[in-house]
Amino acid sequence: MLDQINKQLNNLYSSLNNYSNNPGNFAQLNNANSNTDNIVHRLNLLNTFTDDKDVENLTDSIISFRRSVGQHVRNLKSEIDEIEGKVPTVNKKLQELEEEIQNHKKRTDNIIGNFQEQFSDAQDKRQTEYAKRDILLSKERGSIGIKTR
Repeated sequence: MLDQINKQLNNLYSSLNNYSNNPGNFAQLNNANSNTDNIVHRLNLLNTFTDDKDVENLTDSIISFRRSVGQHVRNLKSEIDEIEGKVPTVNKKLQELEEEIQNHKKRTDNIIGNFQEQFSDAQDKRQTEYAKRDILLSKERGSIGIKTR
């Protein structure tokens, strides 16, 4: 009997954890309520009461437990509402960051393009200067009688 109650308690714990990890899954809350009912039923079978005070104490405990579970559910729903309220703001910020990244990417591409263009222009200028100097050197060598290859 106690093993069955323990199993139901583990199932209850698992259902509540699953609900907290996936707040929109109300089937987990239904499972938690079913597990609670099964626990209460098994506890009733387990206990033999000697007087009305024992029954009253158990009833109070059950009511307290159900209130506690209900409070946890309300707290979870409140947290879900709070998180859902933040989603649009987070999505907007994400979109702004994506746009900023794209702008930086375009700017970087422009800088690289400008650098490549400047490098190519400088390289062309160096080649032209080299060609001019080569021609001048060839002429000077020819005028002073140095044979070039």
